[in-house]
Amino acid sequence: MNFLNISGNYKNLSYSISDINGRIIKNEIIGDNTKIKLAEINSGLYIINILVDGQSSSHMIEIKKP
Repeated sequence: MNFLNISGNYKNLSYSISDINGRIIKNEIIGDNTKIKLAEINSGLYIINILVDGQSSSHMIEIKKP
């Protein structure tokens, strides 16, 4: 998985990716871009927190690399 796509048409989108120990691995404000680059993140379980127009959601993601 090199990218994570977020469907929708958003003006204010930001996110943070944390490992299972709570350390922030990556965070970014991406505005209206809905593609998050994951290529530089190692394999493992992560929590992604997404903030869109004042609404937040958290999701567990697993990144697998060969």
